[in-house]
Order: sequence, then C-alpha cells, then structure tokens
Amino acid sequence: MLHTLFLADKIALVGGLLHSMVPGAAPAVGTILIDRGLIEAVGPAVVVPSDAKVVNLAGKHVLPGLVDGMVNFDPDHDLLYLSCGVTLV
Repeated sequence: MLHTLFLADKIALVGGLLHSMVPGAAPAVGTILIDRGLIEAVGPAVVVPSDAKVVNLAGKHVLPGLVDGMVNFDPDHDLLYLSCGVTLV
C-alpha cells in the first residue's frame, strides 16, 4: 500500500524518529514532507499541508540513505558505498 502513496502529489511521513547522522545530533521525532517524489522539508516543526497524504511512522526509525547489514566495513570501499546510497554498513 505504501508504494501507491508515492503517486500522490504530497506525502507527509509523520511521527518517526529521524536520525540525521550528524555527529553529536540526537534523533528527534519529526515529519518528512515529500512533494511529487522530492523531499521538501524535514524536521520536528514541519507543517503538514491539508492536501497531503499522511503516513504515520510512530515507533519507526528513519535513516537517510540505505543500511547494508550484510557487508563488513572496508575503508577502501567508502566511496563505492556512498555512490550507491548506502550510508551505514
């Protein structure tokens, strides 16, 4: 069902614990606003437009990028991971 929502004009992913991956920054509950497939706003104070489809992510963790739990860390491949969207190994 979630994949069909991305055909809508605006989607608000609300209530998830957002991890920015910025060193020292604590995760915060917030909203991600997506407009026609592009991220428009991210944060705890994002206002949800009345015409947005709302997806409740309460109790879920939201990370930027992809997590690959099946590889071992190899500093020689850092750029390769990032170029494919993998931000955590």
